[in-house]
Amino acid sequence: SLTPDRAREEVFSEFRNTVLYPPVAYVPAVLGILASRALGLTVLEALYVSRAAYLLVCLLLLYGTLRVLGPGEKRKLGILCLAGMPMTAFLVPSVNGDALSISLSFLVVGLGLRLGDAWSDGRFAAFLAATALLALCKPPTFLVALMVLPALASSDATRSVKALRLLLV
Repeated sequence: SLTPDRAREEVFSEFRNTVLYPPVAYVPAVLGILASRALGLTVLEALYVSRAAYLLVCLLLLYGTLRVLGPGEKRKLGILCLAGMPMTAFLVPSVNGDALSISLSFLVVGLGLRLGDAWSDGRFAAFLAATALLALCKPPTFLVALMVLPALASSDATRSVKALRLLLV
């Protein structure tokens, strides 16, 4: 039992099933907690700030996805339908690593679809960076990038350029 003299001691316990994913997915929560500590907020208020941080980051990623797809893009409706699904709407404002994974998945798909329309070295670098961040959130989710391979292969480029694109991805 903890006596008053031992109440401040740090005790480490084993939690094998809680650290399955890298810490990148929890960056918004960490920023929220650090901001809360700096402001002297309570634990409950820190939770609310962390939830707001996740919501803000995820909305910014969704906005970026919609911007990448361009004006009048019909595929925006598909992204918005997925973003508006009840499970997505529930996870985004929660302190949960899935929120960032979902939002980064939207961005990876949006960048990949846009690459299929018009190749750009800058977009390709952004696609690779977003895919790497997605893989750092949850390693198996990097496979989302493979969903855009048909879009990359079906563009108006020559066969050799298409093969190079697929090879690079």
